[in-house]
Amino acid sequence: MTVVSLTRQASVAASNSSDARTLGADLARLGEPAADGTYPNLENGVDGATYQAMFDEARTISKAEPGGTFALTSARFVSETEAEITFVAAAILASGPINITLSGRAVKIDDRWVVSRDTITSMMGRASLAPPTPN
Repeated sequence: MTVVSLTRQASVAASNSSDARTLGADLARLGEPAADGTYPNLENGVDGATYQAMFDEARTISKAEPGGTFALTSARFVSETEAEITFVAAAILASGPINITLSGRAVKIDDRWVVSRDTITSMMGRASLAPPTPN
């Protein structure tokens, strides 16, 4: 179950509770590619090969088992198309389970909330990742 604490700036309309639910559901599937190999829950997720390589390398370096999870814990909508998010990433490492609280941004593209490229590359420790091809 995703627990979401929603706050917002006064300048943003108060209709984002459905956005928070959608964002939480999409974040839960963050590391899951679609059948076509793209990552629909990531900004520029059409570059599936780059993101797959990033996830694979992060798993190899950390010795994490496949199947890490992500849970949105809070979202603060700063505009109609951007939110500051806090989430928990959970994984099982060789040394045991780990839960890490992380912060970042989500952006709304074509009526769909996705985790920003900067957030995912920072989370995976790959800030030098070559930029994916724009959508």
